[in-house]
Amino acid sequence: MKTRISGQALVLFALIMPVLLGLLLVGIELASRNTSTREVRDAIRAANRSAVQTFDYAAFAENQLALADTNAVVVVARRLAAINLRGIAGLTLPPEMIADRVTWTALSSDGACLLEPDGPTLHFATPVLCASAEVELVSPLGFTWTTRIFAADTLDLSFSSAE
Repeated sequence: MKTRISGQALVLFALIMPVLLGLLLVGIELASRNTSTREVRDAIRAANRSAVQTFDYAAFAENQLALADTNAVVVVARRLAAINLRGIAGLTLPPEMIADRVTWTALSSDGACLLEPDGPTLHFATPVLCASAEVELVSPLGFTWTTRIFAADTLDLSFSSAE
C-alpha cells in the first residue's frame, strides 16, 4: 500500500501559478496595446474624414479642383483630433500636443498619400487631406511603445456635383 504525502497539490500549484500569472499579464498587455492603438488611429482618421468636409463644395460642383484655404482645413483637423483623443487611456502627452504633432497635408489635386508604413503611395485626382503621426502610448503595466498612423481622405465627387 502506498503512503500519501500531503502537500503535493500545493507544490504543483506553486510551480504553475507564476506561469499562469505571466500569461495573464501578457494578455492584459497585448489587449491594452491593441485597444489603445486602435482608439488613437480611429480618432485621427475620424478627424481627417471630418476635416475633409470643410473643402469648398461649391468649387467642386463647378469642377474646380482647388482648395479655398488649406490652412483652415488643417486647423479643423487639429481641433477635431484633439477632441477625439480626449478620454483615450495610455496617452503620454495631452491630446492637444498630439494633434499638433500630426503632420497634416492638404493637397489641391493630383496628390499622393501614404497609408501604411511601408505600403504603396495612393494617388488622388481630387483634393485630398493626408495625415501621418507617431504617437507614444503607455500600457497599464507601464510599458511604452510608439504607433505610426496614416490617413488620407478626399471628397466623393459624385455627391458634390451640381444637377
